[in-house]
Amino acid sequence: MAIYEDGKLKGKLGSVVYRTVNGKTVVQAYPKRPKDGYPTTKHNVQFGVAARAASGMYRQLKDFALNLTMRNLYSSLNGLFIREFKHLRPAVVSERWALVPGSLDLQVGRRSWLEDLVESEIVMRIKDTTCQLRIPPLNLHGGRFSKYRIWSEVQEMELAFTLLHYDFETDSASVVARWISGRFPKNSVPGAVDLDCDLLNIDGDLIENGLLLGCVGLRLFASETSDSYLNTSGFNPFSIVGVWAKG
Repeated sequence: MAIYEDGKLKGKLGSVVYRTVNGKTVVQAYPKRPKDGYPTTKHNVQFGVAARAASGMYRQLKDFALNLTMRNLYSSLNGLFIREFKHLRPAVVSERWALVPGSLDLQVGRRSWLEDLVESEIVMRIKDTTCQLRIPPLNLHGGRFSKYRIWSEVQEMELAFTLLHYDFETDSASVVARWISGRFPKNSVPGAVDLDCDLLNIDGDLIENGLLLGCVGLRLFASETSDSYLNTSGFNPFSIVGVWAKG
């Protein structure tokens, strides 16, 4: 409330304040109190955990897939981790690794998946202390990929697999295992591949919790002596074969 005194206004009137400074009346805006910060909510916490996990996994996955991943792969990972947060951080500590629902639908490349080039489904399983992977024989005689112009230039190729681990305690992602088949001619593809790798971190300790992501890809070459890949953003047959979680 403002008061008229000795021909001058003093005090607050509406959104302004009247003050006397050196014998003169000064009008100032009434200072506003800063708004309290938004309280931390369960959703904020979940979003932060999911975003950090998605960021860590994305950087490692992008590098493995020759930096030719979809632009929205990060947001797809983030969305998956938010939707399935109960699998990332279960209320009760789990004794087993569980496949995160929806993780097999994550798309690495813009148009082509590795599944288009194999006879049957690629299967990854996490059992206690090991990761088991089966890549069925390649089937290069279909017409689903012949529409890609780059395919006619391919003469050599190699299969590759990576297993990534995201540690909730350190908020960091690392490579657990890497495997490369070695080059083979397009007209002489190998049979099925069966791999087993131990779930050990960089220090040689057993990985007992966090996230595990497996990805398989096919790297393409123009010749036996070529050092560069023919893979492009339009034809990069890499596929995520599962994200597993253990709280």
